[in-house]
Amino acid sequence: MLIMIIPFILIVTQLNVWFGYQALEPGETTILKVELEESVNLLNIDLTIEPSTGFEIETPPLRIKEEGEINWRLRAKEKGLHDLTIAANNQRFTKKVAVAEKPLSKISPLKVRRNFINELLNPGELPLSGDLPIKAVGVIYPAKNMNLFGWHIHWLIVYIVLSAILSFAFRGIFKVEI
Repeated sequence: MLIMIIPFILIVTQLNVWFGYQALEPGETTILKVELEESVNLLNIDLTIEPSTGFEIETPPLRIKEEGEINWRLRAKEKGLHDLTIAANNQRFTKKVAVAEKPLSKISPLKVRRNFINELLNPGELPLSGDLPIKAVGVIYPAKNMNLFGWHIHWLIVYIVLSAILSFAFRGIFKVEI
């Protein structure tokens, strides 16, 4: 079990990017969250977002001191994979946001700071540079459930059940004894 946990985590994090989230629909709203370093003063940071033509900003920035984050509510306007440009202290970077993508699309809810563990657990986008005062930038997506014979089931349950069934089905071929 200890040997298999590392490949299992790598596989699950990759599968979650493909099966864990549903793209936004045109007209749907979402929250863009920018999580800042503890040492950053929320009131003094120069942080702006520049949406692509696929989004409109519905609210001014909401600064939540207890959480160390700044939030905006965005409304999706056009289908596609859009870039939101974020400027922090004269440095710019982008966050990808999916609107009405194909049924099987790579959707990254979180863009994190460069760090081995962060990148391992959030493989959807290239990481933020280490010199930014930002820990992570996230977009809230609806969870995607798989439709299995009329039941809406989380993809991880389907993965575990199918893995168990296939391991019992092929145990003779691979000569594995329990």
